[in-house]
Amino acid sequence: ARGLERVPYWPPRHRLVERRDEEAIQVETREHFYIDGGYVAPAGTGTIDVVSPHTEQVIARVPEGTNADIDRAVAAARKAFDDSEWSRTTAAERSAKIAALSAAINARMDEFAKLISSENGSPYSFSIMGQVLSSTMVLDYYAGLAQTFPFEELRSGLMGPTLVRKEPVGVVAAVVPWNVPLFTAMLKIAPALAAGCTVVLKPAPETPLDSYLLAECLDEAEIPAGVVNIVMAGREVGEHLVTHPDIDKIAFTGSTAAGKRIGALAGELVGGVGGRRGDVHQHRRAPAHGAPLPVMGVRVGDGAEIGAHEVAYRRGAGADVLRHRGRGRALARRRRGAARRTDRRPARRAAPTSGRSGPRRPGRRCAPSGARRSPR
Repeated sequence: ARGLERVPYWPPRHRLVERRDEEAIQVETREHFYIDGGYVAPAGTGTIDVVSPHTEQVIARVPEGTNADIDRAVAAARKAFDDSEWSRTTAAERSAKIAALSAAINARMDEFAKLISSENGSPYSFSIMGQVLSSTMVLDYYAGLAQTFPFEELRSGLMGPTLVRKEPVGVVAAVVPWNVPLFTAMLKIAPALAAGCTVVLKPAPETPLDSYLLAECLDEAEIPAGVVNIVMAGREVGEHLVTHPDIDKIAFTGSTAAGKRIGALAGELVGGVGGRRGDVHQHRRAPAHGAPLPVMGVRVGDGAEIGAHEVAYRRGAGADVLRHRGRGRALARRRRGAARRTDRRPARRAAPTSGRSGPRRPGRRCAPSGARRSPR
């Protein structure tokens, strides 16, 4: 049952506040992830309880992803990138898809705003402007950028013309926080779509509900299957995502501690700079301006011993190959300089924290918000 009560407010006036009894709260239950363009059952039995910051009551329950769910989502994204036409679509085609996604989200702005307010506690007015409208602005920006960005550029070189082609890097792992979940997700999904990449999105366990609404918008915009996949999971499974061998790029927004952890995990997977593994990109399409002349450079060695640029463009086995070296020495100097600056930096004492809202200050109180996970 619902009732309305008058609550004193300063300056002296009254406002109506909606009050709900505990019996009236209904728990929304979700039982699927969004993978490969459809809704699939989770591999495990764990669940995540979404707690309302307003009432401290459980308002929804969603499945908790496992490593097997991440593997399935990454496999779908990898297949969509390698075996479908998405990564080889024109910039105009990708721009149209991004614009369609923006329109789908804009049409359900009120629904998005109310849902995000219920899961993370942001005021409705901010949810409209800062959560949803800002997300469509990001999408509109990249829809326009995709049409004007020079993905191919013919430059003059020492030995003749050089074709510089910017191509999608591959599968992107997108990890977003709880405070502005849709906005930060669009900051990662929009540029990835504009470039022709595919995405595996892992929302924060505190705010997974708006991602289900996002999945519906992806279907309405007719984003191809496997291009965007969504798995709700905790931090432990998130580590499996960022270290997955089929992930080509990580896009992360979150706490400093989580960022350091992701950086450490990703750093262990980095090979030699300028080596023979990470510097070859295969192009399945013929260049728009025809095959340019090979550009010769001076190569002294590999890794950190490279002293000059080498760019070699050739065709073979039905694919165009672009080799790019010359980054190692500058990076090595940058690392040595950073190490010296670190040595001179005085040690700082860590500030006590209160929950997830940053350093504690006297008299500061935070609204309760969080996710509770059931035992498996």
